[in-house]
Amino acid sequence: MELIETVVIYKLGRLSREEIQTVLQVHDSRETRVCQEAKDEGIKEGTARAIVKLAAKKMPADEIASTLEVDIDLVYQVLKRRSATEN
Repeated sequence: MELIETVVIYKLGRLSREEIQTVLQVHDSRETRVCQEAKDEGIKEGTARAIVKLAAKKMPADEIASTLEVDIDLVYQVLKRRSATEN
């Protein structure tokens, strides 16, 4: 399954959005699960980056959570992960 997934991603990665829509026979490629997962991953990455930047400005965790409208546990997870990678 991993091999198939790798080949599909490699091949599709070289195609335009319109070409992917044609290959997959979908009206809008944004409707595909792969696209949604990529979007969700991008949102997670952006949120994590924002948490780190706000924490670097000495903003308290509860204010970060409130500002970004995320759960405070997520803020703590991101900061803990960042701390672990810095050591």
